Amino acid sequence: MKKSKILIVDDDSKSQNILSKYIEHMGYQPLTVSTGFDAIKAVQSQKPDIVILDIMLPDMNGLDVLSILKTNPDTYEVPVIIVTALDDEYQRIKSKEIGADDFITKPVSFQEMRGRINSIMKLRDLHNELELAQKLISRLTHYQENILLKFEKYPYGGGDFFNIEPLLENVVKNSYGELGPSDMVVLWDNDKGWWDGKYYKLKGKKIESEPLSLPRIEDDDDIEEESIRVIKGEDWGKEEKREKTVIDSEDSVKISISGKPLDTVRPHIAKVIGNIENYISYRTSKLLVIAANFDKELTKIDGQIMRSLFVSISTLKTISLQMSEIDEAFRYTVEALSRAAEANDEDTFNHLQRISHFSRIISETIGMDSSFVKEISLLSQLHDVGKIQVESLLLKKPARLTDEEFEKVKLHTVYGARIIGDHPKLKMAKQIAMSHHEKWDGTGYPLGLKGEEIPLPARIVAIADVYDAIRSKRPYKAPRDHNTAMEIISRGDSRTGQGHFDPQIKSAFMKISKEIEDIYKSLESTSE
Repeated sequence: MKKSKILIVDDDSKSQNILSKYIEHMGYQPLTVSTGFDAIKAVQSQKPDIVILDIMLPDMNGLDVLSILKTNPDTYEVPVIIVTALDDEYQRIKSKEIGADDFITKPVSFQEMRGRINSIMKLRDLHNELELAQKLISRLTHYQENILLKFEKYPYGGGDFFNIEPLLENVVKNSYGELGPSDMVVLWDNDKGWWDGKYYKLKGKKIESEPLSLPRIEDDDDIEEESIRVIKGEDWGKEEKREKTVIDSEDSVKISISGKPLDTVRPHIAKVIGNIENYISYRTSKLLVIAANFDKELTKIDGQIMRSLFVSISTLKTISLQMSEIDEAFRYTVEALSRAAEANDEDTFNHLQRISHFSRIISETIGMDSSFVKEISLLSQLHDVGKIQVESLLLKKPARLTDEEFEKVKLHTVYGARIIGDHPKLKMAKQIAMSHHEKWDGTGYPLGLKGEEIPLPARIVAIADVYDAIRSKRPYKAPRDHNTAMEIISRGDSRTGQGHFDPQIKSAFMKISKEIEDIYKSLESTSE
């Protein structure tokens, strides 16, 4: 453990030596200078924890040195003990006004010095801990704000949101170095009889992590929820009993060694970490976090700082699980609605899956971000949802439609947009349903939009839908092979014009011809 440094400012070499030996005996590292100028330089460069400053110096008055230190933003927080004569009341009052933290009278009593130094060190430690707590809690608040911002942008179906690992790593690693533990384990219940999570190890200034899975034992459940405990000096690697010091909490979180919050998993964790001393643990029914092997004596404040980190971790995981459930329900609803529409048509569910995969790979090829890609993969399946309101006999007619019948079928785009509605999370789905039959050259329906007037998601689904229609069997036409379909999209035919598609999207589609063919083959229905 790094020793605290105490700077002795005294031009008497004998006094310096005596003080230095006594301070070293107390377990601190003594630094010595003989002039006020050197004292100012040493405080700025060495960053001592305490300065013991004699008033009488050869080059300047000790009060002038004190004034310079206390008016410098870089040194004003360094505690200064003034050494003064017993009857020098003016010097004591003046020193206090300037900012001296304490006094030692001549002749120096080493018992008094020990008390003064220990008192200031305790205040310094408390100040440092409070400052660290404020910094870390501020940082954790910043992470929570980022989570809220992420929620605002969250698209349903964007499954990458639920990959909690990057955000969790960010929270742990950006707080870890200043907290003090060299080992941290974060585990959560996977509802399959195991704890899953990560083991973080501080190596120098680098934090390494590795996945960790441990079997869950029935006794794990014999705990009080949301319990936290701070234990000093317990070595998990040894079986003999050790004295445990428990620091009580003043808030609603209970710090306790009662029950079995850790005992049942400790052998497994000890195998990973090895000896465990000075640890803080946090436990809920679904989460277990252990920060171990601190390089300092633990305090109540350490427990509360770590609690803030642990609660943030727990919040992230809980939100992730809840949003995963919402997302799963949303995805199921979208797919069920899509299947309901296809049941009114000759298309199969495989058609919806192919459109989904085509849209995904096209989006990736033209450089869209992962959020867009995942959203269009799901919501493209609603492209024909409006067919629910179209007469089934028209959709399954075993011959080409008359012009009048085709006008009725074309209304499925408008119906689809109405069914989907105006919810912002379904904006892309509405664009696709309404505009996936629009053409780049303005010859499409229902509005005759042209060029970039057509929303990008609809332009992507348009080419995917045409390709799938060409490949698929219909009562009034035979299916075409892949090469023929690609030729029609590239050069056009009696029904498909060369100017129907966005040139950039068509170019990308042609480049991924092999991938498109593979997707179709893997999802080809037996009836097609």
